[in-house]
Amino acid sequence: MAAFRLTGGRRVADAGAHDDLTARMRAWAGEHRAARESALAAARERLTAQGCAVREGG
Repeated sequence: MAAFRLTGGRRVADAGAHDDLTARMRAWAGEHRAARESALAAARERLTAQGCAVREGG
């Protein structure tokens, strides 16, 4: 749970909570990118094995 402090009547996330969330989101993004690339490679191999011509881009 993020820690908050009052600043000028507004709730502002503490820097530590913000930094933790940033680090976790960056880690997730890296894992997601790797999983997506792996899934694309598997699909490319599967389609090529079925005789499809796979091309990059649109």
